[in-house]
Order: sequence, then C-alpha cells, then structure tokens
Amino acid sequence: MNSSAPDSLILSKSNIASNCFFEIGRFCKISSLQGSGILQLQAYSKEAVIILNNIDLDQLKFPLYGLNLIVDKNQPYALKMKLYDQIIKRYSNVPETRRKYDVQRIQLMNNEGRHWFINFIQKNWDYYGYDKTLIFINAFF
Repeated sequence: MNSSAPDSLILSKSNIASNCFFEIGRFCKISSLQGSGILQLQAYSKEAVIILNNIDLDQLKFPLYGLNLIVDKNQPYALKMKLYDQIIKRYSNVPETRRKYDVQRIQLMNNEGRHWFINFIQKNWDYYGYDKTLIFINAFF
C-alpha cells in the first residue's frame, strides 16, 4: 500500500469515474465495480474516514462496519439531510451506528434552525430519545 496516500477522501459526484481505484492511507480501498459507476469500499480498520459531498449512496457499496462516514458541511442543508437519511436507512440493522448518525442528523436540524436551546434540552433530557434513563435522573435533580 502507498504510505503517502491521504487519510481521508471526499467523495462527490464529480470524482466517481467508471474505472477508478483509491487507497486511503492504510485504512480503506475504493474501487469501481467493473465500470458500472458503483464504487465498492473496503475498510481495513475503523479509522477509515469517508467524507460525503453531494453523492447518492446508492452508487456506493460499503461494509456496515469499519468506516467513519462524515457528511461534508460545505454543501446545502437539503443535501446534508438527504445523505443522513440515506446513511440511517443503510444502517437500519446496526443500532449503535444508526443512533450515531441519527443524533448527528437531529443536531444538524436544530443547528440549522438555530434552535440551540431545543438541542440542549433534547441532548440532556433523554439524549435525543435514545437514553430514557436520563429522564429519571433529570427528574430527581
């Protein structure tokens, strides 16, 4: 593997080619599927970081484990929400990972609407609906 390869890669519609191969450090390999335009990601460790920018996740095949997907903040709100919805759907059978991206999506919605107080309450009252025990703890304090 190439030791000078980057530690992360930004995937966008503009850099998906029919015949391509990327290596991201020692963490991830990306190659196209027989010129179909669909990329397959193979992670070597949980440290592989993929930054998503204006891309349709149906064009990607990737393992459910071993990747850290980041939705690029430098794109319109609607595209960020679409990516989060696609990620959450993809990880519907992996509860912890689904929770991670769902919380990020809720935080994005609250921050976009400048609802910092609502975000604070949701996070600390029941962690966005994911930790009901916090309700009892908060009720007594």
